[in-house]
Amino acid sequence: PENGQYGISNIFNGLGDNAVKIFGEGEIAFNLGDSWVGSLTDVADDEGYWLIVNNATSLEVQGLPTAPVSYSTHTGNNLLSYSYGEDQALEGALAGTDAELYTSAVYGEGTMAANLYDWSDNTDAGWVGTFPGFEGGGGYWFVASEPFQFEYNEPVPGAFFSIHEQPPVPEKYQFVQSTSQYFYLITE
Repeated sequence: PENGQYGISNIFNGLGDNAVKIFGEGEIAFNLGDSWVGSLTDVADDEGYWLIVNNATSLEVQGLPTAPVSYSTHTGNNLLSYSYGEDQALEGALAGTDAELYTSAVYGEGTMAANLYDWSDNTDAGWVGTFPGFEGGGGYWFVASEPFQFEYNEPVPGAFFSIHEQPPVPEKYQFVQSTSQYFYLITE
């Protein structure tokens, strides 16, 4: 935000009691109605968050652009922001960066991509899975095989890439997205 107030209450209080909790990497904030409690007190431009709400809603935050942002990761799971306002394909966002080399998987809400290496002929098989790309302002889990630093590539002006919304799910097949998810890649 332009006023420099990155506190949870400053950013999320507009959602009222609809906001239940916010997860960060290894931290959480609970909404008690009149205050937020927990180890997560402020948001940062290089971290990603999961906001849990009772009912679908929109949250608009106005402020100054933060991109490009430099990210530092550790081995294992890293919850990172996507710092650009424009959507971008996975390959374009990470091409030529250390993230492309040392990220074994990227997870989004209900989607994932694995960066596969074919050990039989020592070739890079590339990204496979259902994760199409990064959505402006989104947060994503990066699974790092070793620590690295990177910046997303800047979206190419005039290039069109948009995350397509899934068609509505028939009522009898609807579900609530779990924060505990797992994916399987089947090759044969």
